[in-house]
Amino acid sequence: MIFSTACSRPHVVLLFLFLAIPTFAVSQEVLFLDTYEDPEPGTGFTTPVFTTEPLLAGQRYRVTLEGAISLASESDWTTGGSPCGTLEPSTTFPSPAGAMDGPVGMDPLYFFAVPFDFCGGIPSLPALVPSTTFSLDGGATFGLPDLPAPPPYSPSHRYSFPVVGQGQLAAFRYGDDFLPNNYGQFRITLTPIAEPSPVPALPHVMLLLCLLLLLALGARTLGLGRSR
Repeated sequence: MIFSTACSRPHVVLLFLFLAIPTFAVSQEVLFLDTYEDPEPGTGFTTPVFTTEPLLAGQRYRVTLEGAISLASESDWTTGGSPCGTLEPSTTFPSPAGAMDGPVGMDPLYFFAVPFDFCGGIPSLPALVPSTTFSLDGGATFGLPDLPAPPPYSPSHRYSFPVVGQGQLAAFRYGDDFLPNNYGQFRITLTPIAEPSPVPALPHVMLLLCLLLLLALGARTLGLGRSR
């Protein structure tokens, strides 16, 4: 009796329908990783930047790295001769006040231009130099996701990687042996990949029973109408 009364009320049926609809997590976090540090930490890497909240364990995320920076001082680009590669005029995301700004030739994964004095050390450009690494275990280990092949060079200097949260903070750093002459930041965007959340079984069962009851009541009403 209670069940049939509940099913006869439209707002109750709508509540069951609402509970049965998969929900999606839609949120993201944006970080900035500065390649300039003075004084530098002396580790061969920038100081890591961390997410404000742990990544949910088992949740898939898309990590997007973007930006163009310089690992050479502004004057290095005009010393000795013409740079190799396709030099760009300025950073995508400038370092905060205190750092210089000028031509750039590096992005999160590739060198696309180098000063003249370094032309002999790199056979061809763009050259894959994956110096941006990240950690999914709160900074204990750093690396890049295992992919069948590295992302190809992107003239937009934007690269995305799929990762799975481990219930800990994510961290990002850039490797370079001398940070005080660098300039430029990378923007890092972490976006949860929308997935249906686990749907409780009860709303589905209740909804099915309600539909069956309504069909039965409809058939009964139709039968009574014909018998009159």
